[in-house]
Amino acid sequence: MEVVAREILAWEIEMSFEPARPILEIHKGTKTFGGFNAVNNLDLKVQRETIHAIIGPNGSGKTTLINLVSGLLQPTSGGFFFKGKNLNGLRADRRTAMGISRTFQNIRIFGQMSVLENVMVARHCRTKSGLRSLLFKLPFTSLKEEVEIRERAEEILKFVGIAHRKDLKASGLPYGEQRLLELGQALATAPELLLLDEPVAGMNPKEKDDVKHLIQKISKMGMTVLFIEHDMKVVMGISERITVMNFGEKIAEGEPEEIQKNPGVIEAYLGKEHQSPC
Repeated sequence: MEVVAREILAWEIEMSFEPARPILEIHKGTKTFGGFNAVNNLDLKVQRETIHAIIGPNGSGKTTLINLVSGLLQPTSGGFFFKGKNLNGLRADRRTAMGISRTFQNIRIFGQMSVLENVMVARHCRTKSGLRSLLFKLPFTSLKEEVEIRERAEEILKFVGIAHRKDLKASGLPYGEQRLLELGQALATAPELLLLDEPVAGMNPKEKDDVKHLIQKISKMGMTVLFIEHDMKVVMGISERITVMNFGEKIAEGEPEEIQKNPGVIEAYLGKEHQSPC
């Protein structure tokens, strides 16, 4: 542990001299499960206000990486930094309060609550009275704050395109709209870094196009987007930078045009006989 602490301290000192520090930096990030390195010695920098994709075959460590950044998992070794601050040891809720939010590959919403209530609950980390007073309508809940939360939630639902569903139970939404609701929940926390785990999985072509445009609009609003996706048309269409993982390691990184032509990426995805991962 002392060795790891010294490495992190040295990395923090080195970062302090960078004039334009990336929003997310990972230094030799490693996560081991029973001797298996799901993420192995990974270095990654994500620049502010960009759309950065993580791609790779199934089992390459992509979701484990997102779980490490969001706080669902803690690294075995290595340093994880958000805006220059060390994330190691921080719970997921603390990271949300710092400005990191995420969606999941398997949708996680409150099915028996209304669509609007789902987004209002997600907003609790930016309130003074907190989630408990919002849910149970405790007498010390600020009426003004509750009105503001509702108004902001309605704005977010309008932004993601499901404001007309606000009074419906979340479980009654079609699949594609449930994914939009989860995106709305993530936006309700006012993140600076938005982590998306396969945001267009299971969607039809129109729904995918809608989500692509939403991600681009989110980026133009000043947020940074780090996302995992298997749909290469989506990845190549909106990403400014792509990191490719295989067997827990980074095997390539660059702009979409570079990645499409990278022999190592082509082999990892499709085998040597193919010429493009798209």
